[in-house]
Amino acid sequence: MNAKILFALLLVTLISFGPVTFVQATGNSSQPSSNATYAIITFSDAPLAAYQGHIAGLPATAPSPGQKLDLNSQAAQSYSSHLSRQRDIARTWLARNAPEVQIIYEYSTILNGIAVKLNGHNLNHLFSIPGVVSVVPSTMYHLDMNRSPTLIGAPVLWSAVGGQSNAGAGIKIGILDTGIDTTHPFLTDNALTVPKGYPKCDALDSAVHKVDTSCLYTSNKVLVAKMFCTQPVCSVFDAHAAQDHGSHVSGIAAGVANTCAPFVGCTLSGIAPKAFLGSYNVFPGNVTDASSQDIAMAVEAAVRDGMDVLNLSLGGTPTPNDPLVDAVNNAVDGGVVVAIAAGNSGPVAGTIQSPGIADKVITVGASTNPHFVGIPVTVPGLGTFGAALGQFNNFGQVSASYATTSPTNGCTAISGDFTGQIALIARGVCTFSTKIRNAQNAGAMGVLVYNNVAGDPTAMGRDGTPNQPTVPAAMVSLNNGMAMAGASTKTVSIDGTAQQEFFTDGPSADILAGFSSRGPPKIGSNVLAEVKPDVVAPGVNVYSSILMTSCAQSPCFAFFQGTSMATPHVAGSAALLKQLHPTWSPLQIKSALVNTAHRPVGSSSNNTPLPNPMDRGAGRIDLAAASQLTATISIGKFTSLGFGAVAAHSMKLTSQVSVTSVAPGSVTYTITVAPAVTGISVTTSLTSLTVSSSGTGAFKVILTITPSTAAKDYYGDIVLSGGTVPLQVPYWIRVTP
Repeated sequence: MNAKILFALLLVTLISFGPVTFVQATGNSSQPSSNATYAIITFSDAPLAAYQGHIAGLPATAPSPGQKLDLNSQAAQSYSSHLSRQRDIARTWLARNAPEVQIIYEYSTILNGIAVKLNGHNLNHLFSIPGVVSVVPSTMYHLDMNRSPTLIGAPVLWSAVGGQSNAGAGIKIGILDTGIDTTHPFLTDNALTVPKGYPKCDALDSAVHKVDTSCLYTSNKVLVAKMFCTQPVCSVFDAHAAQDHGSHVSGIAAGVANTCAPFVGCTLSGIAPKAFLGSYNVFPGNVTDASSQDIAMAVEAAVRDGMDVLNLSLGGTPTPNDPLVDAVNNAVDGGVVVAIAAGNSGPVAGTIQSPGIADKVITVGASTNPHFVGIPVTVPGLGTFGAALGQFNNFGQVSASYATTSPTNGCTAISGDFTGQIALIARGVCTFSTKIRNAQNAGAMGVLVYNNVAGDPTAMGRDGTPNQPTVPAAMVSLNNGMAMAGASTKTVSIDGTAQQEFFTDGPSADILAGFSSRGPPKIGSNVLAEVKPDVVAPGVNVYSSILMTSCAQSPCFAFFQGTSMATPHVAGSAALLKQLHPTWSPLQIKSALVNTAHRPVGSSSNNTPLPNPMDRGAGRIDLAAASQLTATISIGKFTSLGFGAVAAHSMKLTSQVSVTSVAPGSVTYTITVAPAVTGISVTTSLTSLTVSSSGTGAFKVILTITPSTAAKDYYGDIVLSGGTVPLQVPYWIRVTP
């Protein structure tokens, strides 16, 4: 059956102010559908990216660590012919036994299989095809920065690669999204030289309808433009970007340095501003859902096209035997770093979305980005601070008394007469429209809503009901709202004519977004043995490019929020690390981001430090630290220690931690255990480890469980100190009765 899955950012509320748009993220949910129209069929042999050479006469094609898949090698050519013969057998079988089944895609790079349109045929019958391992119904996916580069330490890494003017040079980032607007100045860099073998496009996106010839939607920066959509509606679409999301994501990852934009001047930059981009449009035109077979084919194409990093700001309900999970894991085996959004289903635990549950990818949660655009609010004794605007009317220049409401959340009729006053209302429980309408009915001349989570205020959206309130309204932060409620003199001055950017670096940085999905990763009730998310990155109030046609006066920019926005921060960061260390494997790049991540990350409710890695991963990415680490960590294919769920009985769980030097000389590390939750024995086989330059050392981590071990979650860190920066290896286990 088809599981309907939400894109990682639900674009629910669009709020426009001239050339700037604000987008409010919301949580998502998904419900399965019983109508299987398409399926992905996989065969027994490994795809090119993962083949290890077990068949006599066919050498391995999987690249060595730090290398990329070489599709032009003799080994790849020979093994590709072998896989093609397998598909020929399947094609012959279908022609004889299921002639109505139509093959729409053939995979060989990141999957060994085919995608088919069933046309009413019984899906289970296809298990009879020779060599079949799985037949999985296609899954449908629905559409779910001037401050952030400095916050994550990008300038330090820019310096390490020759400065911002060279940051990301030569690295190719594939964006699987809604397309890229190549006319936007943030995404245009004519100083770049198109590499040999590019641009690339499909025939549909060629002016002469010929593959890789006269490509319509490419540029010196955007090297690839292809569309992947098998739905009938897509017959009238191509790779042209018709929705904002992909252009916003692309700007975060690789927007051109020193681009001019409203409010911020000529300071805007992506994380890897000199990187190339590849546009793999799986949401063309006005399409708001895409199938797993289309997304898997886009991953296949991106790997074959030579992308170094992939960004998938999408996700949804995990299902067993998900081919897309296999596809992205195999892309990593092929030497490509893959960053995927954790999802916007927080703050509930166990809500990591698929394919973000894939163990080899970097799964990204969202944290705050300490700035917003708003209007100044002045209260005697409290000073001046910002209030975020939204879809409701703006204030002019107002000085008035204010009062808190009863009820404080304003969700039912407000008692008392607020004529000539501004109502101060707590966020939560009901819609903003309901609160502001109730205040207007009580006579209020305007409304200030104060946030119910830590961090900056956000733009308020209307709920779509009739008779929307007309009084002006804006939002202030939780701290400022509480201070206003407790002030002895309740008068306020608001200047709605002076929109400006407010910086809140201290108190509003590194707070986990309330919507960010939490671990542990699960398929149904089954807890997976991995720590997810891997890291968090700025995903609140992130400023980037949108379509040039999406505002009244171009160029157009927007504040979006969601794990969709956090993910390209990691994709751009991976591009910088790949530029600095071209021989590093995807696992080493992942380790550099995970094991040096910044702590603390605060709770969205009260900004207290979150100790559980299943909430904030290893922490917020810190490129300054990642550029200075002296070793990378691996625990098999992981960079954290996840043990899953284990019943309480007498047992020892042992994992080996490998430490690979990237330092010019030998380093001696002191190994300690830093538990955040006590009650379980966690020890290491060594307390000190010396690793020579380019060498590898190892030690074991031992968890001991007894029948009396209390049933709960246990977590903490294994800390390696002694290098330039400490390395933290999160661990997590759930003990069940």
